[in-house]
This record gives sequence, C-alpha cells and structure tokens, in this order.
Amino acid sequence: MERARRFASVGGWLYVASGLALVALSFAPPWLGALTRLAVPEAAAPDRALALYAGVAGGLTVGLGVAVVAAVREAHTSGVACVAQGVFAWFVVDTLASLGHGSWQNAIGNTAFLLLAAPLWSLRRASAKEGRYAAPAR
Repeated sequence: MERARRFASVGGWLYVASGLALVALSFAPPWLGALTRLAVPEAAAPDRALALYAGVAGGLTVGLGVAVVAAVREAHTSGVACVAQGVFAWFVVDTLASLGHGSWQNAIGNTAFLLLAAPLWSLRRASAKEGRYAAPAR
C-alpha cells in the first residue's frame, strides 16, 4: 500500500511539474520559436491563441496534480478537500496565465466557475465540524 501511495504521489507531482512547464513555455520568447524553426523548417510560428491554450492546459494539469497529491496525503478525509485544493490550484495558475496572455475574459470565466465551486469549501468546513476531517493520530 505504501508503495502505491508513493507512486501516486510522484505521479501527482509530475502532473504539477508538467503543468507549470506548460505555463512557463507558453510565455517563451519569440527567439525560442525561431530556434525550433531552424531545426524543423516547416514548424509553424506559435500564435497567441496557442500560447493561451498552453497556459490554460497547464493550469488544468496543475489542478489535477494538486488533487492527486492531496488525495494521497489526505487519504483519511473525503474527496471534497482534495477536489477543493485542486480547483483552487487550477484557478490561481489558469487565471494568472490567462491574464498574462491578455485574456481577461477567461479570467472572468474562471472566477465564475470558482464561485460554482464555493459549496465545496462550505461542505469541507461542515464536515470538519462533524469530525470527518480529523487527522489520524501519529
């Protein structure tokens, strides 16, 4: 069981790292694309929409990775906490990437989606009061 937990944790952190790499590469300078075209001449120049897509995909990947890591670390709790942490990580990374690429419309959409996820935090707090989120004795 411990081996499976470690494997899942490493997988979750790999998701987080690859998502952050996607976001970072979405802001790559133009000369990096020029180097790519030197190696592969038929490679198309990346456009703004593709960069925004990479930033959004990176945010989603980070959110998934955080949810997996939280699920491994908080196996004694329900899935609400894990999903809530993943949604929050997605929101931060995705919204910052969207704003960085000039897509304020996506940032507004993210905020609306985050408001839909607000019941997760309420449910988490209510469950904590009932003792369902009590950490196991160490």
